[in-house]
Amino acid sequence: MGAIPDAILDEIKRRTDLAAVIGEHVALKRSGRGFLGLCPFHQEKSPSFHVDPERGFFHCFGCNAGGNVFTFLMRVTGVTFPEVVRTLAAKANVVVPESRSSGVHDRLAEVNSLAAQLFQIILRESRLGARGREYMERRGIDSETAMRFQLGFAPVEGWVEKLIKREVSPADLKTLGLASPSNYGRGGSMYPLFRDRLMFPIHDLSGRVIGFGGRAVGDVKGPKYLNSPETPLYRKGHHLYGLDVARDAIRADGRIILVEGYLDAIALSQAGIANVAAVLGTALTVDQLKLGRRFAEDIVICFDG
Repeated sequence: MGAIPDAILDEIKRRTDLAAVIGEHVALKRSGRGFLGLCPFHQEKSPSFHVDPERGFFHCFGCNAGGNVFTFLMRVTGVTFPEVVRTLAAKANVVVPESRSSGVHDRLAEVNSLAAQLFQIILRESRLGARGREYMERRGIDSETAMRFQLGFAPVEGWVEKLIKREVSPADLKTLGLASPSNYGRGGSMYPLFRDRLMFPIHDLSGRVIGFGGRAVGDVKGPKYLNSPETPLYRKGHHLYGLDVARDAIRADGRIILVEGYLDAIALSQAGIANVAAVLGTALTVDQLKLGRRFAEDIVICFDG
């Protein structure tokens, strides 16, 4: 999304009830012309978080956080400014001009979402997902946890063709790293990247599926874990696996636990330790630390060995 005209931003703010938006995240009480509550950005026992709907801003006298409705949602949800604008614009019935890149990203995210839904159906309902179900049972992953993290299964073959039948283009499959043109067989066929693997969809903070991790469960050639390549949607060092599920628990606890892998995060979450996310590999990046600090002051690193 390119630069959004100030007139459109002003119209969104004019049509948005600041107190109602903040009230979805903070318990507010009327105080004079505004509202008062406990700050969501630091731990406090006495309320110092003030909301002034008439002037369209909030301010905490405890930690000095402040800003407008866009600032608040960016801090409390961790999503980007364009995403916050688009969400509020949709609720306020304000049309925001779309850039070419945002349209492409939306289409690619939809393809990933279709793939994730297909993988989930295969894991839960198809005989092709039996190996994935057996692996989950061995690792002690229950069905509720599998649903919460939207786990799926990619069989050896057939799933790429199902996506193409849903009018997904081979070009988008290649861009997302889901499949590549086959060097054998019928002309125009696509070879799947993920074969015979338990699938872990990776979400951004707005809930879009931006990539996948796949854990081999059979005798597939290749690494034990296979991840989506860098794409227009996904840059590995800029995201944390499971943060979309864990962010409320992280904020409530004031601490985030960073682990190495998908199953580490899933196992801790299933055991009741909800404030956990994984770094999508062993290399912890500065961007991942900055992302974690949006939600908690304390970061605990709990890597293997």
